[in-house]
Amino acid sequence: MYYSKQTLQSLMLGWPDGIPIATTKSLLPWRSRFSFYTFLHIHLHERFSAASKPAQGGKMQFTEKKLTNILSSLQSLTESLRWKGKETVWENYYGEARQRNDYLQEKKKIVGEWIGELPGLKSVIDFGANEGEFSLLAANKNIQTIATDMDHSAINNLYKKIKAANIKNILPLLMDLSHPSPAIGLNNDERSSFLDRAKCDLAMALALVHHLAIGKNIPFEKIAQVFAGRSNYLIVEFVPKQDEKIQSMLKQKKDIYADYNEENFVRSFAQFFTVVKKQPIASSGRSLYLMSHHA
Repeated sequence: MYYSKQTLQSLMLGWPDGIPIATTKSLLPWRSRFSFYTFLHIHLHERFSAASKPAQGGKMQFTEKKLTNILSSLQSLTESLRWKGKETVWENYYGEARQRNDYLQEKKKIVGEWIGELPGLKSVIDFGANEGEFSLLAANKNIQTIATDMDHSAINNLYKKIKAANIKNILPLLMDLSHPSPAIGLNNDERSSFLDRAKCDLAMALALVHHLAIGKNIPFEKIAQVFAGRSNYLIVEFVPKQDEKIQSMLKQKKDIYADYNEENFVRSFAQFFTVVKKQPIASSGRSLYLMSHHA
């Protein structure tokens, strides 16, 4: 990723035990050979692996010291690398959101109050967390928090932020909710799917539903099913069709979303959730819903 400037985490789905060294070498540019550690651990290693033959009799001697030296060298390599990819669409989302009058401030106030009111809250998952503005609200209340987003740079910025601040109770994960990690392995039973593992007391889906409904063409009912069973409570934001962000999205595609309205949104989610509270967000036209999952 460092050399190609591409986000390649999804390769790990195909090779969960590690990307083969020959494949890794083929993805690296020629200039990577000028890095001592990359040359040693990738190019030279691959050359010897391809040329070597299985040992005849006896055991290969590989001492603990040799293994420690290799791990130390690999650590030096990875610690020297910094992501330098291009800026993404969502990387500066909060900077733009702060320009919308008091939208972000009011939204944080409402979400913070609701989190504080829910009894026995020990875990939160923030779907579409971006750089974690709302994940931090939960984490600051000593709640174990999972922050997911499909934007690599946003999640990377969150990772750097919590690392610098030594925040231990946020787990940032790169995850496309329309294409979550599946169950894999023998009988699809060795590693559970992401959604089977994503069980928390509270799920948050803030400024996310319209991206799934209009950006990904997913019906409200299917979106509600994603959140159903993940948590006891759900804080979800509805963005009306006349919102400038949705109108901007519709400039790029035909408007086939006649069913996209708040009434259908509530009806679809009511199959799995009960609305506890609704609160408009300042003068934005957007609304927040606090819902509880049907027992």
